[in-house]
Amino acid sequence: MVEKQWEGVADIFRRYWKSYGGLSALVSSPYLHISMLITFLTLGYWSDNDWWVQSLRVLPSLMGFTLGGFAIFLSLGSEDFRSIMARADKGESTDKSPYMVVISSFVHFVLIQMLAIITSIIANAASYTSLPFFISSNVNDIFILLIGLFGYGLFVYSLLLATSVCMAIYRMSGLYATFKARDELE
Repeated sequence: MVEKQWEGVADIFRRYWKSYGGLSALVSSPYLHISMLITFLTLGYWSDNDWWVQSLRVLPSLMGFTLGGFAIFLSLGSEDFRSIMARADKGESTDKSPYMVVISSFVHFVLIQMLAIITSIIANAASYTSLPFFISSNVNDIFILLIGLFGYGLFVYSLLLATSVCMAIYRMSGLYATFKARDELE
């Protein structure tokens, strides 16, 4: 039974990742590139401060905003419009429909926020934990720097993903406006 649940979780993540566009969509994302630049430019902040405090103050509110926006998106347009947007091109999986592409953008946004929150919690805990005696302080310093790079990078990326999701909704709203205009002409 447990194995079946893990298979179900793995399957839904595979479907999301495929709909999102996979590694190529992630690596080619301008939002990821800009977040990497911002993370580099703010090295002095996150490498020498309790950066996770900022992350843990901002991200829970952003998460609430995201889920509210997700609910609003799900109610966008008429049933006919959602039905048309949920269709995929011939030969394509329904995971590649315009509707599912926007949904996967929201899911990506939520997952990155959750990963950033979890990384911030770990960084916060690591700052209070003394390492075993056999781990040198140099290793600890490198670990703290790497978790800062990863965690603060995720935090910045999650902030920029708000723009990505906003533009996906804008694109879908434009399609709905076109759909309604054609509907009224008929």
